[in-house]
This record gives sequence, C-alpha cells and structure tokens, in this order.
Amino acid sequence: MNRSVRLFFAVATAIAIPGIAGAQSTTAFDGTYQGVSTVAASGGSACVPSTAVPRPLTIKNGAVQFDAGMSGTTVFEGTVSPKGELTMRDTLADKATGKIDPSGKATASVNIGDKNCIITAVWQKQ
Repeated sequence: MNRSVRLFFAVATAIAIPGIAGAQSTTAFDGTYQGVSTVAASGGSACVPSTAVPRPLTIKNGAVQFDAGMSGTTVFEGTVSPKGELTMRDTLADKATGKIDPSGKATASVNIGDKNCIITAVWQKQ
C-alpha cells in the first residue's frame, strides 16, 4: 500500500509540475514594450499605419494590451502564451497575432477590414 501511495504521488507530481511551470512562465514577458516601427503591406494607397511608431504595448500576468491610436478608442487586448505567442483583438473585432523573441522584440500583424491591409508593428521590451 505504501508503495502504491508513493507511486500515485510521483505520477501526480509529474503531471502537475509542467502545467504549473507553463502557467507561471507567461510572467517572463511582463513589462512595457516601447514602439519601434509600424509598416503597412498590401491594401493599396488606403493602407497606411495610424502612426509610424506604435504606442507602448504592456503585458502583465500574461494579459497584453495596446492602444492603436486610431480614430476613436481602438484598444487591442489579449494574451501571451508561455512561448511568447501574442493574440489580441480590438473593439472592432480585428485580430492581431505575433510573437516575442528571446531578445524582447515583439512583432504583431493585423489584417484591417476587408481590403487586405496588413499592418505590422514592432516593439522592444524596456
């Protein structure tokens, strides 16, 4: 019986630790990321970024937020995965996806509207 109990706890611990480590690792990305650049691709002449340098991106406890600075209040909010993958949505249902690399460089792209206007923003962790 004692051996069975030890085996149970060993298996339970082996299963639980990776889940806990993954949940905690998103805080490694916490901080403020300063804007570096914003570029537009496709979409023709109407596809222009609202600013040449994006406003700061902030991450806290795996939650990411970025004010796009477009007409009205267009705020992207979402999450960062333990692998640094960003997923954000704005108030207009646009979806931005991207990644944070090991050097702290965050890049995210969004396809604006139905005109194939792809805006890509780059930030650097401070």
